[in-house]
Amino acid sequence: ENVSTKQHGGGSTDMGDVSHFLPAVHPYARGAIGAGHGADFQIADYTLAVQNPAKAIALTVIDLLSKGAVEARRVQAEFKPLMTKESYLAHMRGLTERRRWTAAELEGTTATG
Repeated sequence: ENVSTKQHGGGSTDMGDVSHFLPAVHPYARGAIGAGHGADFQIADYTLAVQNPAKAIALTVIDLLSKGAVEARRVQAEFKPLMTKESYLAHMRGLTERRRWTAAELEGTTATG
């Protein structure tokens, strides 16, 4: 059917994170109208938005696992992770670090505009 390639999107998913340490794909499907996560968001074309993506995912699984999972094993073997699961988790936990500033540390700071 109709396939397009998105250049850049401003949305965020966990797939970007997962793809740092596991082979991953995050397809997008058309068929909805309105603002994503907005009050006006709705499925306008159920076939495009729901049925076709479900079929594509099922067929992808079949392609990966048929013939003794040769293709899935190839994808795994050729994948070069950017991070290990452990380094990813350490990085993410580091982003939520809480720090308490002492009065002495705060005295040396000035607001600049």
